[in-house]
Amino acid sequence: SQYLNVPTRDVTLQYNVSFTSDPAPDAYTLLTGAAKSGQIIGTDPNSGATVYQLGTVTKILTGNDPNGNTPDATILIYGQNIRKFYFDPYLNRRTDPIPDGMVDGYSAILQAMARTLGFVSTRNALGDVSSVGEYGYD
Repeated sequence: SQYLNVPTRDVTLQYNVSFTSDPAPDAYTLLTGAAKSGQIIGTDPNSGATVYQLGTVTKILTGNDPNGNTPDATILIYGQNIRKFYFDPYLNRRTDPIPDGMVDGYSAILQAMARTLGFVSTRNALGDVSSVGEYGYD
């Protein structure tokens, strides 16, 4: 917390983790993660775009839960790609090579969780801000 300037208090984030039989966006998308709410926190002085903050970040920074008793974020696992999850049998080492055609399940879960915690952007590949707005770290 000293690096992020986050107040020191206990905050509990609630996640809804579920499986779906819906088709995944592509052959290697194992799961997705998203916060369940977002708040407008300002306007970018350079672009004029609306700046948003995920509800999970608001809860961590303020202790206030913007979406009340509903889960703060969701992790959705695509059942059709479940066989592509690879978990190193030595979890503390994580040194096993990942077999061809598989994805490191641990890293995929961490990436999905990071998106729920504010590691998101609306910028395109060229770095242009979306007309919808941007997030605080864009």
